[in-house]
Amino acid sequence: MDPKLPKLSIIIPAYKAEDFLEESLKRKINAINSIGCDFEIIVVLDGFSPKASEIVKSLSESRIKLIHYKENLGKGFAVAYGMRQATGDLIGYIDAGIDLHESIIPKMYRTQLETAADIVYGNKKHKRSVVNYPIGRRIYSYIYHQFVKLFLDVNVKDSQTGAKLYTKSLVDEVIPRILVKRFAFEVEILSVANRLGFNHFVEVPVFLQADFASTVKFKDGIQALWDTFAVYYRLKLRRFYDRKDVEWNELFFDLNENLIPELVR
Repeated sequence: MDPKLPKLSIIIPAYKAEDFLEESLKRKINAINSIGCDFEIIVVLDGFSPKASEIVKSLSESRIKLIHYKENLGKGFAVAYGMRQATGDLIGYIDAGIDLHESIIPKMYRTQLETAADIVYGNKKHKRSVVNYPIGRRIYSYIYHQFVKLFLDVNVKDSQTGAKLYTKSLVDEVIPRILVKRFAFEVEILSVANRLGFNHFVEVPVFLQADFASTVKFKDGIQALWDTFAVYYRLKLRRFYDRKDVEWNELFFDLNENLIPELVR
């Protein structure tokens, strides 16, 4: 391990992941070990599963932390809460599945060191990306991207690929402001970050073999559109995220005081 390298924190939100979680975590641990930096992995079980909990606790890696709570509160909540527990200099997340190849983690890390980006994100449309996923999801992704581009002025080519890396300063400023608990949280983070001046975004290619048994349903897509419009309303019309009279850290915990999970290890 090179002590000169920034510490890396990776959040892994997991929901109904029992069938592939062990393989996924082992792959991700190997990918992060290839970097040579100090790291921690924070697995957030978004809806408690005894089997998934035992899988995480059975791994012989002391740098894995486990957070779980009873109800399924949404991927956005899981990622935001996990990031609030992170101690790294660079803090990111990646989906728990194995469809998005784990090599994106060292790729994002090294790209951030080379570019000093505020956000490094995976882009399915990158010319070097290798992607296989259903036509229906491609169409929805295109429509959603146009919606985001039109209403939020976020200059990214792909907001929805489930892997991103942020600086700690961005996480400290942006994450307490995040209100979306489900899939549109990524767009809210990007929009708020851009609003606050964290606007150096750098993309990396991805290798994606889509899981056709995804837990993401049609209704989730509709909810994401609605949540994205709510972000537009707060960002452009109310200018909510600009407010100077809000103690954002207190607001985050006030809004979620009944949802605070149990930190297991």
